[in-house]
Amino acid sequence: MLPVKDHIFDILTDSAAETQVMVPGKETLKELQKTGILNQMVFLGNINVDVEVAVRTSHLFTPFPEPMQDMAFFDRFHAYLPGWEIPKIHPSFFGSHFGFVVDYLAEYLRHLRTYTMSTAIDAHFSLSDSLNKRDEKAARKTVSGFIKLLHPNGEFTLEDLQGYLEFSLELRRRVKEQLKKMGGMEYWDTAFAYAERGAGAQKYVGVPEQAAGMLVSPDPLPPGTTYTVGWDTETGRLALFRIEVGVLPSGGGYNVTGSLGKTMREAVRTAYDYARLNLGRLGVDKRLEDYQLHIQVVNLMQAKEGSQTASAHLVAILSALLGKPVTPATVVLGEITIQGVVLPVTPLAEAIQVARENGGRRILVPIGSAAELASVPSQVLAGLDLAFYADAKDCVLKALGS
Repeated sequence: MLPVKDHIFDILTDSAAETQVMVPGKETLKELQKTGILNQMVFLGNINVDVEVAVRTSHLFTPFPEPMQDMAFFDRFHAYLPGWEIPKIHPSFFGSHFGFVVDYLAEYLRHLRTYTMSTAIDAHFSLSDSLNKRDEKAARKTVSGFIKLLHPNGEFTLEDLQGYLEFSLELRRRVKEQLKKMGGMEYWDTAFAYAERGAGAQKYVGVPEQAAGMLVSPDPLPPGTTYTVGWDTETGRLALFRIEVGVLPSGGGYNVTGSLGKTMREAVRTAYDYARLNLGRLGVDKRLEDYQLHIQVVNLMQAKEGSQTASAHLVAILSALLGKPVTPATVVLGEITIQGVVLPVTPLAEAIQVARENGGRRILVPIGSAAELASVPSQVLAGLDLAFYADAKDCVLKALGS
């Protein structure tokens, strides 16, 4: 942790053995951002879950206390260093020669702040338009820091500079990826890239942990299985779910397993009742009362709730009854009522983004949401097969590829 001004944190000592740190609120943080004090801060901490799980199910800023969960605050972070990639301290890392005393080193580091090397990349590289001003500033300052610390004499190679630029873009993109998970389309463009002047072709810089396997399988799944995106009203975010339905000849009814909230259970009930009343209209020559349904909702992103998911439950039920699988990599969006009225998806752009980022390639969308399609960036839609449905039967037929 770099030195922090005393008025940022109020320290209340109840006893000699116990100290409580009062975390500043969001408004205080914003005021401190304006003063520039936060430019001197480094936050150190641990993630209590596996990184791959954290990336899939939430975001890497989760360990921050609730008063600091503010996207405007996090957007000021220049870099997120992947501590899980740094080896633990080992005796072999320590040198045996003389070192600088702390006072001397501190003065030297203070002197480095008096000048900048942020324009060093301009002679050789250009940044892509996907970086906004805050992204560019963060990358430039990080490159400048690397040069000043590792090349205090100002002598470095083109290869050195390229390596610092790529790493700086990765560190800033990691910040933006978390903001995208927290805030949706405002931070959608994370395709950071740079180009060597005169070469033309852009080189994209990713974050290694984002390259993990997708949650939506590209392979055919058993009948009764589909994916959907639901709105978690408690946490205020969208989440991906997998619905699995099994059918047994029995006396009717259904059982639900999985950690479902009230809204998700209502969606299951709506889909079941609609199917029970309309099997003939849906082209199924069976009686739902002759079968026992076992419905499992797999929470893929640790959400607590999932509204706007009844259409997907209906698709899964019909898929299981007909013994016909849903088209691979399909994600069904939307809600139906007990009368079969199809409701639009809100927010559409963010729902499509969640489906795409997790492997969805064919997205079923209620026709009532078509007008909102203009709000979805073309880069998000690129490569997706969007199919609009007007009613419940249309949704089922398109999901099953009929």
